Amino acid sequence: MNKKLIVLIGRRWFQKGPGNTYHDTEIIAQGFKGGILHHRTTMDYGYGDTYIQTGARWLEDQGVLKLERYSNGAVEPLWRYCQDHGIKLITSVVDVGSRKELKEDA
Repeated sequence: MNKKLIVLIGRRWFQKGPGNTYHDTEIIAQGFKGGILHHRTTMDYGYGDTYIQTGARWLEDQGVLKLERYSNGAVEPLWRYCQDHGIKLITSVVDVGSRKELKEDA
């Protein structure tokens, strides 16, 4: 059986003066499109678990998954999509100390 796996690794940076939070997301998807997809998004605004939404949006843009859109404008959570489709989802996030750390290559 072909096991599917999605790993999202977020990095967040809190900009102290204005109080903004930015992130990027490293995405690893195995068992889709015949192999392994690996990508890191560019720095984007968003706090908390927004890195997961960023990763899910990239996976949708690549045609890997299609999240349901609800009538109230909400989008199906990635964890639910994965649960319903037998996909193992692993997420992790780390807070970094500088903007430079979000711009460095992996």
